[in-house]
Amino acid sequence: MINKLKKMMWLILKKIRVFVIYKFFKKTTYGVRTIITDHKSIFLVKHPYDSFWVLPGGGQNKNESAYDTAKRECEEEAGLVIFGDYQILGKYFNNKDGKNDYVTIVIAEKWEKSIKKRRLIDRIEIEKGEWFKFDCLPKISLSTKKRINEYTKGEFSKEIRSW
Repeated sequence: MINKLKKMMWLILKKIRVFVIYKFFKKTTYGVRTIITDHKSIFLVKHPYDSFWVLPGGGQNKNESAYDTAKRECEEEAGLVIFGDYQILGKYFNNKDGKNDYVTIVIAEKWEKSIKKRRLIDRIEIEKGEWFKFDCLPKISLSTKKRINEYTKGEFSKEIRSW
C-alpha cells in the first residue's frame, strides 16, 4: 500500500514538473543519459514512479559539457564514477507531451564504484540500479530499447535524431 502511494506521489510530481516546465514556461531542456557498459552488460536504473528500467542520466547544467553531466549523474544515480575516453552515440530531440527536450547519449566503458555517500534525494529518486546482460534485459522503456539497439549495432550519428 505504501509503495503504491509513493508511486502515485511520484507520478503527480512528474506531471506537475512537465506542466510547469514545458507548458507554462515553454522551456527547452538539455539532458544526458549514459550507457555504462563492459560490452557484455549494461547498467540501468529504475525510478519509483515508472514500471521500467532506463539509462542513468539527468539535466545538463548551464556551461556543463555532456561528459561532465554524465559523470555527475552517474555518480548520483548509479553510484559509479565514469572516467577515461568516452563516445557520443548521438543527440536526440524529444517533443512528446509538449516537451522541447534535447538528450545526448554518452557511452562510458570505464568506471569504478564511488566512495561518496549518496544524497537522500538521489536515494529517493532511484529505486534500484543493476547490471544486466544485453541478451537478458528487464522491462525497459521504448526509448531505452532504441538507444541500446543503436549502440549494439554501432549506429553512432552526429545528426540530431528523433527520441
